[in-house]
Amino acid sequence: SKMMVHRVKVNGSEKWVGFIGGGNNMSSCAVAGCDLRGKGFFVVSLTDGSVLWSYTKADNSNMGYALPAAAAVVDSDNDGFVDIAYIGDLGGNIWRMKFCSAADGSSCATGNWSGSLLFAREAGIGAVYDAPAVAKDASGNVWVYWGTGDKAEPIVVTPGHTDRFYAVKDATKTGTYQRSDLEDISSTTYTDNASKRGWYINMTGAGEKCLSEASVFAGIVYFTTYTPAGSGGDPCNQAGTAKLYAVSFIEGAGSLTNSARTMTLGVGIPTAPVLSINPHGNTPDLYVTVSGGAGTGATTMRA
Repeated sequence: SKMMVHRVKVNGSEKWVGFIGGGNNMSSCAVAGCDLRGKGFFVVSLTDGSVLWSYTKADNSNMGYALPAAAAVVDSDNDGFVDIAYIGDLGGNIWRMKFCSAADGSSCATGNWSGSLLFAREAGIGAVYDAPAVAKDASGNVWVYWGTGDKAEPIVVTPGHTDRFYAVKDATKTGTYQRSDLEDISSTTYTDNASKRGWYINMTGAGEKCLSEASVFAGIVYFTTYTPAGSGGDPCNQAGTAKLYAVSFIEGAGSLTNSARTMTLGVGIPTAPVLSINPHGNTPDLYVTVSGGAGTGATTMRA
């Protein structure tokens, strides 16, 4: 897991820390005495390297999958200190870690920090290898966005398996949600309501999957997917289809030309979309690099 660096409040004082997941371990852990490596989240002091706080399977028996993804660290109350983090695991769960907020006051310390499930996995759900993206809506509610896909086996097509892109409104920063709490907007759009906690989009291509993190900018969620070419052929050759998705971050409506959700970028595996403010215009530039064959011939595109 890539360490994310920021500062937190401990007993009212600033503390610079690193947030890091346990790492990659393909074995799941549904029973006692199993392989515990990778199944934990840690907050490390940058002063001396000590672990200030951790949340592992010993704290929550549902943490049966490793956490190789980077965490999304969030200052939800805009006081300059991280008070919440979201991180995915190989089982398709998304975990929520809570730290001291401004409202907690100077008595809040590491003993008050907590972990819980934001989103609980379901049978056949894809792995989460990348950090979620996080944004706020006009009412100040936190939204969390992520896609699933087996980054360890990007060209594999698993029969009957569907990867998805999710958007969950974590309005209360408590509670655990499942796919049944979300609205399927694969062929429609979402209207925010009290009965649902967000939405999801099914990947429709055979083996189509998310292999990088999403980006949220100016009310639009951007993410890329890869659809394998199928069986046969040289696995070192450039193959498969790269796509860019752009949808409004609440409704999930298409935000590309003619209200389309997707555009095809070419052949190969795409990187995460990178957005850059152009000093000579009012709209951002978006860059995606698509891989070549055998590690050569990569192409970077600007949209």
